[in-house]
Amino acid sequence: MAGIASALSDRDTVSSSLYINHWGKARPVAGDGPRWHPLAYHSLDVAAVGCALLDADPRLLARLAGVSGLDEAAVLRWTFLALALHDVGKFAPAFQAKEANLFAALFGADGWRGPDTGHDQDGRLLWNARLNERENVLEAFAGRGAGRQHHQREAISAWTESAICHHGRPRAIRSDHLLADRFKAEHLAAVDDFLAAVLGLAQNIGCAADTPPPDQRRTSWLVAGIAVLADWIGSNQDWFPYCGPEDFADLSAYWREWAAPRAVPWSRTRMKVPPV
Repeated sequence: MAGIASALSDRDTVSSSLYINHWGKARPVAGDGPRWHPLAYHSLDVAAVGCALLDADPRLLARLAGVSGLDEAAVLRWTFLALALHDVGKFAPAFQAKEANLFAALFGADGWRGPDTGHDQDGRLLWNARLNERENVLEAFAGRGAGRQHHQREAISAWTESAICHHGRPRAIRSDHLLADRFKAEHLAAVDDFLAAVLGLAQNIGCAADTPPPDQRRTSWLVAGIAVLADWIGSNQDWFPYCGPEDFADLSAYWREWAAPRAVPWSRTRMKVPPV
């Protein structure tokens, strides 16, 4: 996990990032701390827990590698990316509007909200209509010059959509659910900004899979389970207290100084994994 904690990215600075003022959690248990936790920070909390779980339990890592056909370094990269994107649907203004004061500060009291169909549905729509088509996303998962791109994207989607739909069974995307009805340009710009930061971090976590097997349906069940557990742990304020957006210089500093280190002692002391 030391290698994970040391992952750096010079591509994002919190003060100028479009994504940092989007909230991910806003139910503080501490009366004297921040009233909300940035979505970007929560996303990395969950990704850090997922990576720490694999690091703490070699059998789980080997199982995921065996079922997926990926090597263990690629499993680590894919787990990080999938879990870092698990709540990407929360960038939708419909979700942000659930906290009226925070929404007003970010978009104005009369800001456009769009329809509320759930952040899992919005995340899945965002993934399929926009993010899954990005070449830099394909490269992060499968490396440069990945062949048979359609099959590669299917494999990647099995992981990401399992994480995005971590609250239950994936719901079908209806033909009348359009990205433009849920995200305007400024919302998509924040998503793109966050994605760039995540992809930058991923370069120092595991490695891409040059030839990932296209059929990842069996793997998706394991990924879904890890996502549920990691989200539960990563949402626990005893282990991941809320931080303010100004508390860290950039997202890589949050990962290195907070998310990854806090995930390691939890996984090693509380899982009590016996030697293999």
